[in-house]
Amino acid sequence: MKPTILVMEDEKIIRMYLEKALASHFVVVLKENGAEGLQWLEQGNNPDAVITDLNMPEMDGFDFLENIRANGNYKNLPVVVLSAMESSEEKAKCFRLGANEYLIKPLNISEVISSIEQLISS
Repeated sequence: MKPTILVMEDEKIIRMYLEKALASHFVVVLKENGAEGLQWLEQGNNPDAVITDLNMPEMDGFDFLENIRANGNYKNLPVVVLSAMESSEEKAKCFRLGANEYLIKPLNISEVISSIEQLISS
């Protein structure tokens, strides 16, 4: 059975690209922002990992990280942040909030898959 990955990305074209690129390795659940992703988790869903963009409407990736790390049920859930921001400040903030990986857009899909597989297996 394939691992389940929750993907939160507000840009439709990137969401569709990630779904298509990851589908051969994972069951992919798509949400447009952190609020939708958090709601999906709170409905009792248990993905093996999460991929989140940082800049999203309603709830951004920073707030999403803060929320799930404060919740005992998800504090160990692997989270990969995808961002166009290369700032070391942004990266450091993500790691402080509990991100496991920070990857820069444009994406290298092999790197995304490898990161997720490594996080899931450890």
